[in-house]
Amino acid sequence: MAASDVISLGIGSPAGVRAFILFGLTGGTAVAPTITTTTLAAGNVGSYYSRTVVATGDTPITWTVDSGVLPDGLTINSGTGVISGTPTTEETQAFTIKAENAAGSDTQALSITIAAATSGVGIGGSSAIAGMICRVGGLMVH
Repeated sequence: MAASDVISLGIGSPAGVRAFILFGLTGGTAVAPTITTTTLAAGNVGSYYSRTVVATGDTPITWTVDSGVLPDGLTINSGTGVISGTPTTEETQAFTIKAENAAGSDTQALSITIAAATSGVGIGGSSAIAGMICRVGGLMVH
């Protein structure tokens, strides 16, 4: 609320005691959303993905996929603009996100690339070193 949207009413007494009451006005010019996110990070099959699409403008803002589709396993939260989930397919999907409020809407073309699952070397996994015997100090570690 801008300072020009506030009315101050002062009440005084002969003893000099004063009280002020502030009234806020509503009904100013509503502001339609403007999506400020222009790119989204890539993800990997099987790894949790979470990114937030951001917009300026009056809230609440409702988020939808206006055209195209998100990568398999991902969804958009209509109240927060968070795209999240666990991708299931290696792919690149191009889509258009829409942000809408009472004053209007905006759209933004975006894409997400989902790469193959990452593999790492882990103990006890199916890595090349799993099951090897290592000497640590004077101990044999298996």
